[in-house]
Amino acid sequence: MHFEDIWNEAEKLSDNKTDLEFISSLKEEIDTLEKLTDPMERAESMGSVLFLLAALSKAYNINVAAALKNAITNRKIDIYE
Repeated sequence: MHFEDIWNEAEKLSDNKTDLEFISSLKEEIDTLEKLTDPMERAESMGSVLFLLAALSKAYNINVAAALKNAITNRKIDIYE
């Protein structure tokens, strides 16, 4: 299964929380991830972070591939300046 298929499935499974609920949940999960030391628990938490990002991208109707490509381009510009 390709990552894009997994991302699309996450978007489909996301519920109808408000944007603020997604953002709040994402912040909480990132705080949790930061505290974990067990690799398996970190992986599970990272999965939750990615799921919430997919839900948020659906809520905001963001093309994440284009957004990530743009962020990479901007990061390269910052590095090479």
